[in-house]
Amino acid sequence: MAVATTPLSSNLLILVANDDASGNLSRKYADLKPDAEDQDVYDVGTALAGLQTRTLSAINRTQVYEIEAV
Repeated sequence: MAVATTPLSSNLLILVANDDASGNLSRKYADLKPDAEDQDVYDVGTALAGLQTRTLSAINRTQVYEIEAV
């Protein structure tokens, strides 16, 4: 059975160091355009991370797709 995917949503997660404990804190920016280029998302994440007082750990992107049989 063949399937097709349709992008529904995309989120930007900026992980920053937790100064008071181990692990990271996340800053979530929801509802990115699903078709936004990865480089553009990374550039925005880097710019936003530069506004943080905490140390950047990672920039992540999550995407949600609808999967349907065709």
